[in-house]
Amino acid sequence: MVPDALPWSWQATAQERARVYPCDAYAPAPQHAFVRAVDVAAPPDVVFRWLQQLRIAPYSYDWLDNFGLPSPRSLTPRAATIAVGQRVMHILRILAFEPNRTLTCGPGSRLGAALFGELYGTYDVRPAPGGSRLIVKVNASYPR
Repeated sequence: MVPDALPWSWQATAQERARVYPCDAYAPAPQHAFVRAVDVAAPPDVVFRWLQQLRIAPYSYDWLDNFGLPSPRSLTPRAATIAVGQRVMHILRILAFEPNRTLTCGPGSRLGAALFGELYGTYDVRPAPGGSRLIVKVNASYPR
């Protein structure tokens, strides 16, 4: 179980922390597990469509994680279709997905795993009052 303290858990409920996610099948005994959640004022299909954008850019520190290129601020047509095996955030690959619900990613290259460890994560989008609830679980095992 994921402890209810930073940095392990941000805004996730006890039920969300205890739930089994698709990424757990790929990394059943990680060194660390993180569960984070946020309410989004948009329907699940819109939130999931924005998750598909992770194929285009990481949406984090563009100067570092996106080689100085700005992440797109609008939906990109080339990210409208996803498939298992596609690269995500430059260092991960799509392992599984359930349209408009879950997106599970894992190591995409030996270099990424060597630098950042083996990261397996699931984005889980659920309907919620006023829009959606986005829950992210990441299981991490680090290189020696």
